[in-house]
Order: sequence, then structure tokens, then C-alpha cells
Amino acid sequence: MKGKKMDAMCHEPLQAGPAVVIVDMGSKERKTERFENLPEDVRYKPQLRTCNEVERTVMVPVAEIRVSPVDNAGKLVQKEQASSLLIEYFDKDGKVLEVVRMAK
Repeated sequence: MKGKKMDAMCHEPLQAGPAVVIVDMGSKERKTERFENLPEDVRYKPQLRTCNEVERTVMVPVAEIRVSPVDNAGKLVQKEQASSLLIEYFDKDGKVLEVVRMAK
């Protein structure tokens, strides 16, 4: 594979950290939750990776979750004024894995 960058994700299993950081962006509170205590669909998020010129879905462990109370315009507001929650999932490198907007 001359001139091409080899993706280490193709050959190494993705290791999860011992805990996931959960940040309430409204109150700026941070807490940690043990990785294995979270539901399976929260612990891992699918991501497309190119391995040997073939795209495949890899389940990436979540390292941080940010929860933001937002209004209809998407602005950060106090929890009581929020119409929905914006939930962002990040990997250990700070890369966004998924963003979900959930009605309150």
C-alpha cells in the first residue's frame, strides 16, 4: 500500500475506557459513570471506517456524553425552559460519534 495511510482501527480492537464522562452543559456539572453500567446502545456508536479500501462499520466506544437543554431555536437554555435535549456522543479523541435531539 505505497503512499496510503494504513488505518490502525482495521487491525486493533477498540478499547473502551473504564468510565464515561457525562456533562450537563446547562449546569456545567460533570459526573462519571462506569462504562459497563451504561446500556449497550449508549456505550458504543457505529462509525464508518475505510479499511483496505473497503468501507465497514466499526462500533466505537463512547468516552464522553454532553447533554444540553435547548429551546426550539437550538439555543442553550435553563432546564426548565428547554423544549428538547441535545445529546452529543464523543470518542476518546473528542470526535463526534452521534448527535441526537430528544423532545423533553
